[in-house]
Amino acid sequence: MDHLDRPSNPSRDQFKIAFVCLAPYDEGDFLTYPSRRGFDDMGVLEGDFTRKSSDGKDEPVGITLVQSFLQSWLFFGLLCEVYKAAGRPFNQRDYTSEDSLLVKGRGQRRGLTRRVNTSALPELLSFWVDSFKQKRATGELSFEDVQRLCMRIDTYLQTAYKMCYCLVRSHHSYVDDDLLLSLVCLGNAIDDAMAVVYHRCFYDFLPVHLRSAQISPPGWAPAKRRWDAPKPIFHSLLFSGWCPFDIGILKRDFGINEIIYATQLRRYGSVQRHMACSSTACVANNIDEATYKTRHGTLGSDCTGSNCQDVEFDYGTICETIRSGLTPVIKSEINAYGQLEFSIVPYLGDGDPYVAISHVWAHGVGNTKRNSLPRCQLEALHQRTVVLLAAFSATDAPPVDANIRDRRLSYFWLDTICVPVQPANVDVRKMAISRMAQVYEQAHSVLVLDEGLLHTSLRTDDKSIKTVSHRGPVRPPPPIRQKDLVMSVMFSDWWRRLWTLQEGVLPDYLFVAFADCSMHLSHVVPAGAEEHVRNRADLSSDRVKEGLTDLIDKSHLANDRGVIVVDRKVSKENMDYRRRVLRLLCNRATSRSSDEPICIATLMGLDPQILLDTDPKDRMQMLYACLGTLPAGLVFLPVPKLEAEHFRWAPRSLIGIPISLTSTQVLLSEEDSEAEVTESGIRLQATGYPLASLDAPLNDNFYIFPGPPGSIPSEEEEDRLTNIDRVRSGNEQVVAIVHYDQTVQDRFGDAPGLAVAPWSSLSEQDLVDPVVVLPHRRRIDHMAQSPGILVTTAQLVDGVWHARFLCNVWCHRNSMAMWGDNLAAAPGTVKNRLRAERAALAQGARTGDMAWFRGPEVLRDWCIS
Repeated sequence: MDHLDRPSNPSRDQFKIAFVCLAPYDEGDFLTYPSRRGFDDMGVLEGDFTRKSSDGKDEPVGITLVQSFLQSWLFFGLLCEVYKAAGRPFNQRDYTSEDSLLVKGRGQRRGLTRRVNTSALPELLSFWVDSFKQKRATGELSFEDVQRLCMRIDTYLQTAYKMCYCLVRSHHSYVDDDLLLSLVCLGNAIDDAMAVVYHRCFYDFLPVHLRSAQISPPGWAPAKRRWDAPKPIFHSLLFSGWCPFDIGILKRDFGINEIIYATQLRRYGSVQRHMACSSTACVANNIDEATYKTRHGTLGSDCTGSNCQDVEFDYGTICETIRSGLTPVIKSEINAYGQLEFSIVPYLGDGDPYVAISHVWAHGVGNTKRNSLPRCQLEALHQRTVVLLAAFSATDAPPVDANIRDRRLSYFWLDTICVPVQPANVDVRKMAISRMAQVYEQAHSVLVLDEGLLHTSLRTDDKSIKTVSHRGPVRPPPPIRQKDLVMSVMFSDWWRRLWTLQEGVLPDYLFVAFADCSMHLSHVVPAGAEEHVRNRADLSSDRVKEGLTDLIDKSHLANDRGVIVVDRKVSKENMDYRRRVLRLLCNRATSRSSDEPICIATLMGLDPQILLDTDPKDRMQMLYACLGTLPAGLVFLPVPKLEAEHFRWAPRSLIGIPISLTSTQVLLSEEDSEAEVTESGIRLQATGYPLASLDAPLNDNFYIFPGPPGSIPSEEEEDRLTNIDRVRSGNEQVVAIVHYDQTVQDRFGDAPGLAVAPWSSLSEQDLVDPVVVLPHRRRIDHMAQSPGILVTTAQLVDGVWHARFLCNVWCHRNSMAMWGDNLAAAPGTVKNRLRAERAALAQGARTGDMAWFRGPEVLRDWCIS
């Protein structure tokens, strides 16, 4: 996989794929290549690799021939078709390497062979894009010509995708995993490049005044496929120390290229540290206050602790400073004898600046018993922070202490020292926690310390620069790759912790400490903003680009137009700000669930003291009530909900939830409406469809049929309803399938504190004639799929529909589960549902598998309790 980008300091060699073709691709018609090799054109798509002998009998085919056929057809054949589309001659030798590859099989060496080499792929795909744009500019190609040529490639890609999907999902033992990986990876690269060709040949030729408008190309458009990675890839991640929770995120949100990239990222720490974690939660960084141990040498020193003493601070000074309304900070200064001295001083607001430290307690820089730390850790903190303050001192106003410029004096804030831990001072501790936002907002900068990132080197050269600052003389951006930065930070322990979110969002200047330097994101983030388009054969997935946006949000760097503006302060009541914070909350964790509403309150500009004074079990309810206005998409998040009256719609937690990128974009998007928390429930604009079930409680998977309530198509009309070629035509087709969101039950059903009631626990009466409600801008008849909720007992009061929340559902418009010859005998098909309904009616009953719209009206104004 020579065309793929690699980490700057990879942990393993790139995947090398054996060349196993016994015969070159014949450059004939792609779709009929199987029959030219003696296979059945349709049978191979189902994984049937038998061939007919001369006397018509099935003939077994050996693994060598099967793998040769697959590589010739789905690798070299696809490449050949792209060369044809681009108007260039294809030579198979351009994609084979002369160097040898040691191939093993069944635990024994099988010898040396040539290997596949994809180094030429980026240039080919770039030429494809550029040549089509040039031909569009000269009039040699119209956009309709581009569509036609892309459609042809798309047809071949769909065949390759079906083939790879079948092989990945069925786990055929006779197909080499590396070979399958190469087929998936090539298909994904061509798929991405085709989309670029298509869109650039349309949008780049729009009139200038229309380029910023939301205009879609007419007619056919390519649909992005998800090319799944073979299972052994994820096994290798698990064995190399990746957390199952992070592997789940990779599977769900990232593309095949990033998954391969992740296998080469270095992971720091014991490979056993995530043994207790699962796909639903990472618990490796949760701490037990009773057994917690402060560690030595985790910040870069070699201290083992044998001759290292704890530094004690004046506990009374810490408490008195907090009581007086000031912030205690640590002063570290080299005395006349060259020794570091540490003390607590109050930050007076107009004095010397301080650096706030953001760290992961599980990495050992905490102390649950006393406000003290080993000297080695404090000395390391001095070295890290004094560099940051000294780098800014030449341009900062007012002038700072000369000792700071000379790197002899530093000030920093660390919760381990500056937040009282003694039970006798719990009131002071609450005061300190309630002012946490102030601590980070007034800090000169925040320094992120993560044990894994401290052992991660991102630089490829120029390691002499120790700190990258956005002030002072302009320096070239550091040689940092976007993927290195995003993947390293997004899969770090620091990114996963709840409290580190506010520590990253609230300050003006955010630094991240890596092995070779502390980097200010104002350089490395914009420098990599367009990197995802540089290698046409390895375009970044949406999640990498989304991750870059998350880093920008955390470092306060850019406005909505992408212009770099430091100190970007927006009102915490601003809905765009709240949506960004809610998105950043996904996939996080904390050792104490009661901390979540306090941290969110701090981020949202609320007084945390209100929540600190609230019973922990009622804090999330109080948080929503205090916020008042929320993104309406929260109601539709497929997560466990509160059980309190008028708050059944409210997520029980907003952290640690593996919400997919698609769900997050839909439910927390800017186009979504706002919702108001009231005494009666949450008031919002939404799309409600009252359903008629004719006195039958609906099952957890029901179809909505066209026509008036109770109408059932005749047997003669079954073929019309189940003809897949007519699915998208006319309004008389089956409208949608609605099913209970079982993923919520599966994912959280056994999680402590997140138990989800199954469908069977819902009242049958509530399931008679319920209402399916979708987000504001979604309609069942327009969207392929959409998250939604079921509500019951809908009543109109003063122009607003009041209803009680039942559960989360998904609505699929014309789902493929309804049709298909292979599903003819399945109970979920339209025909079988119709027949079951007729049989039930003959007995004077109904199945609960069918519903109808009660009328054409869509209800918009809602109050959900």
